[in-house]
Amino acid sequence: MTARSVRVGIVEDNAEFAKMLSEYVASQPGLEVAWVAADGEDALVKLNQSNVDLVVLDIIMPYLDGIGVLESIRNMSSKPKIIVLTALGREETARQAIALGADYYMVKPFDMDVLVRRILQLTGEGTQGPPYRGMQIHHGVESREIEVCRLLSWFGLSPHVRGYKYLVDAIGMAIDDPDIRGRVTTELYPGVAQNNGTSPQRVERAIRHAIRLIWDKGERDHIEEFFGRPISTRKKPTNSEFIACVSETIRLGQLR
Repeated sequence: MTARSVRVGIVEDNAEFAKMLSEYVASQPGLEVAWVAADGEDALVKLNQSNVDLVVLDIIMPYLDGIGVLESIRNMSSKPKIIVLTALGREETARQAIALGADYYMVKPFDMDVLVRRILQLTGEGTQGPPYRGMQIHHGVESREIEVCRLLSWFGLSPHVRGYKYLVDAIGMAIDDPDIRGRVTTELYPGVAQNNGTSPQRVERAIRHAIRLIWDKGERDHIEEFFGRPISTRKKPTNSEFIACVSETIRLGQLR
């Protein structure tokens, strides 16, 4: 019995690059290019007409850009996995894409073989299917902040929540300096506060609020997978426990 191929949609306004990308993906065992769209509006039409398992989505396009596509499909009942492509130096755009549900982010130019591996992993066909571990931006240098944002989004935390930015900063500081996890009150909170023009007390309260939202209203299956046991059997982690666990997971993932 022949296994079903992974159906891929490609959204890219550069016709030459779209053709090259389409031909390469279609040549790989287990992958099928279902359609190619030249802009965001065309992509939405094709998404409604033909189901795909994954979409390779360029960000900068005419008529409707990649961010607009992500906003439009965010609440789809059977949303495909999304790999976002864009140019170097657009990390703010990357944060937007991740917050809107993108599953992976790659910077042009990139290795086509890496793209194929990520397609297979994200659709459950690869040998290292990630949900959260080691989300890398393939351009030699990983973006720590983007990986932290990706994980918080996977937990179900909105970037608009009070404490989101403080939590991102705190986890980032703990990745850079693991020892600071033992000096949360004396160094971590004051450092985050200084970066954001607020007080350490407000940082602590806002981070506690964000973690409570994750624990009480976040993606339960993802949280249980990450922390290794059902939520009902364990208390909500303290700020320092949460920051230590998340930062160590990302730090070790980046070192693999």
